Amino acid sequence: GAGGGGGATAGEAATEAVVRDRVLLVDDERLIRRTGERLCFAAGLPCVTLEDGDGVARYLRSRDGAAVAVVLLDLSMQRTDGKDVVRALRKTGVDLPVYAMTGSVDPDSERACQRAGFTGILGKPFGVEVLNAVWAHAHGASDTWFSSMELRDSSR
Repeated sequence: GAGGGGGATAGEAATEAVVRDRVLLVDDERLIRRTGERLCFAAGLPCVTLEDGDGVARYLRSRDGAAVAVVLLDLSMQRTDGKDVVRALRKTGVDLPVYAMTGSVDPDSERACQRAGFTGILGKPFGVEVLNAVWAHAHGASDTWFSSMELRDSSR
């Protein structure tokens, strides 16, 4: 981080020490949100869902949003485009790992997602093993690109 000069009191330090242990899953399809919640539960990860991208920035600025470690964001929702949402987040300085969820992963969509500011891409549907790989990626090598297709290829 930039700048030092730690003049924070013990009380301020305690309020800043938020545990980032939560997945924020954003998808306009109720079935995907419910499935995602079940996957997170199976992986032992707290999960919050939103049904559209227009509330993501507001949620992340909220007290509860401070606990979000990973964002899973649908690429195409009725009201918002996932690429627009991630671009806006990056513009406002949000550097959390944000992974695109899409029904079709191909090299063109991967490149477009990388350019928009996503951390990686997940082909829907995905299971607990992909979710665990995303969590590990987000907490380790989130400066590298993640693709669930590479995981699928290795299992063939």
